[in-house]
Amino acid sequence: MAAENALLESRAGYLVPLNKLPAERQRRLLAQAALFELRKKQQLFAQGDRDDYTYYVLEGTIEMHADGSLIKRVVGGEAASFQPLAQLQPRQMSAVATGPALVLGLRRSLLEQLLSTDSPALPATGTGAADIEVVEVDSTDDWLVTLLQSDLFTRVPPSNVQTLLDTLESIDVTAGQDIVRQGEPGDYYYVVQSGHCEVVRAGARGRPIKLAELGPGDTFGEEALVSDATRNATVRMLSDGALARLTKEDFARLIKAPLLDAVDLAEAERRVAAGARWLDVRFEDEHAHNGLPDSLNIPLGMLRMRMSELDPAVSYVAYCDTGGRSSSAAFLLAGHGFDACYVVDGAVAERGARPAAAPLRDAAIPDAAGTGASAPETGTPAAHDAPAAAPPPASGAAEETIATARRMMAEAASMKADAERVVREKLDAERERLAAEAARLHDQLAETARVREALDAEREAVDAEREAISADAARLEADAEERLRAAEARAQASMEAERRRLEALYQDQTERLEASRVDREAALREQLREELARERRKFEQAFLRATEELEQARVEREAARSAERSARAEAAALQAQFEAEQQRLKQAYQAALEQERARLQAEALRLDAQRAEAVRAREAAESARAEAERALSAARSAASPATGPSLVEVEQRANAAQRELQQARAAESAAAAAAHDNRQELERTYGTAEDIDLLLQRELADWVEEQDRLQQSTQQRDALARQKDMIARIRARADAAREEHASNTRSLLDDIEAQLRGR
Repeated sequence: MAAENALLESRAGYLVPLNKLPAERQRRLLAQAALFELRKKQQLFAQGDRDDYTYYVLEGTIEMHADGSLIKRVVGGEAASFQPLAQLQPRQMSAVATGPALVLGLRRSLLEQLLSTDSPALPATGTGAADIEVVEVDSTDDWLVTLLQSDLFTRVPPSNVQTLLDTLESIDVTAGQDIVRQGEPGDYYYVVQSGHCEVVRAGARGRPIKLAELGPGDTFGEEALVSDATRNATVRMLSDGALARLTKEDFARLIKAPLLDAVDLAEAERRVAAGARWLDVRFEDEHAHNGLPDSLNIPLGMLRMRMSELDPAVSYVAYCDTGGRSSSAAFLLAGHGFDACYVVDGAVAERGARPAAAPLRDAAIPDAAGTGASAPETGTPAAHDAPAAAPPPASGAAEETIATARRMMAEAASMKADAERVVREKLDAERERLAAEAARLHDQLAETARVREALDAEREAVDAEREAISADAARLEADAEERLRAAEARAQASMEAERRRLEALYQDQTERLEASRVDREAALREQLREELARERRKFEQAFLRATEELEQARVEREAARSAERSARAEAAALQAQFEAEQQRLKQAYQAALEQERARLQAEALRLDAQRAEAVRAREAAESARAEAERALSAARSAASPATGPSLVEVEQRANAAQRELQQARAAESAAAAAAHDNRQELERTYGTAEDIDLLLQRELADWVEEQDRLQQSTQQRDALARQKDMIARIRARADAAREEHASNTRSLLDDIEAQLRGR
């Protein structure tokens, strides 16, 4: 196994197109490769088979048969063994080992992906446009107009364009964000709506190379979706912006399917016969090995740079050996306005392939035995495979030996001439390429010098602008300081005016509240006086009627003298009862007044506590305002553009402290007013108790006097009954007066409480 691995490592650098991949990619591909050890007459694959392998002969000999005929023999270590065996799918030939053989099998799909993404890198000083997966379109401010005017979308059916615009998903992106990364699988097709991004690719020694810059209307991401390969570059946002993206499935349905023209080999040959031209997008040595006759060879990685070599009036049939690279090429050409298609399963000249020289490194390739032998690839069975000639007569052995030696010398000379010709052609081609590259580098150096001069001029302009900006900044700073001072003065004047207005408003509210309270007390006193006057009038009228009845009783006194003693006893009893009732009423009134007085005293205590709390709040607010004014004064003295926000915060705290002080003063005033009202109401309860006591005493004295008079009347009993009725009426009126007084007191307290809550 060690010998096989050593052989594989020694041959890997010569296998086409594996040798075009970077070493890391080669190792990745070889890690998934398979080695097939064949016995004599063992078949590797049969004509018509389909598989996912690309085969190379490492040791031994493999015969290629088609339709029962021997086409060629491929010997390990010779030039033909460095090319894949019968690449077309389905297989156009059968491969059979003539003896023990060792064959390398690479994963066909993985090789195509690596070839599609890892084209030969351009020189580090170049633009790298051949390796980016973008559609080059002119960028304008209107991304949609730019997109629809591109060659790509002019060939997409209008119905698909409308569906595509409805399907596009818009996303916001930020500067520095990676949209796609090199080496990752393709998932979306992108359109730049706003902002700018750059396309970079990992170059030699891992340093990134900027390939292009994209703006609104530009697109990227299609090559990985067309060839089903990984991303071959990284796209990074240079600024904030927006992108529209299309999923891989929608891209294949709306863009790839209508734009990508896939044909089979027969249809491709028919189109070429009708005037189209073959376009081989493989590497040069692949094309040299088995490219189709009259085909133009432009590798996929160079197609964008060399697209100017193509004639827009000519139709092109792109091909490779699998269809992977050619599909990307056909899509790229169609997107730039060319009429192009590609061969689905590939197309190469398998039969009768023209001689192809091995790479320059093949000049001294050791075979498996280490002898250094090699044989030219002729496309026909090797000379040693022909029937052996009859042995010459013994007498002519010397002449035949000489003839054989001369023939071998002639063949060696011919091979040497062919090798020298191939070397010269390659050197000439390389010389032309280097000359073109030198010219391009010279142009780039000139462009770099021009850009440097422009940058120097721009730098000088920027310096001048910076000085102007500094001067403007100083002027603006002075203006800002002046405006700040004016604003502070205006704010101070406004605060003073607002303070005066609030004080006036507070005074006005206080006066109106006091006037309202006085008016309510006066109205209540007037109402009580009117009520007492009405009762007095009623009492006087009743007294007059009682007097009249007493007079009548005097007239009848003589008739009632016999009942005088009983009447006196009854009168005494009634007097005692009346006095007891008066005493009970007095005690009830006093108890009610004491209860009301206790409630008012408790309310007074609560109002005193509230007032004390309001005083503490006012003192705290005054302290906070004083502290805020000191902070405001300090902030104003140190005010500058850099400390502007601190000054605003201090002013806000000062205003808040001023508002809290005003609220605390209002609460203190309201509590004081409520306490004052409560004290007056308490005093009124004492006055009301005295008034009621005097009233009851007067009523009792009047009643006793009236009883004395009624005792002299013959209608004493009737008078006493009327007196009882009058006493009941007086009691009812007293109860009503007491209830109204309590109701008025509760209403007044409710008004005071509502005013306190409103403040």
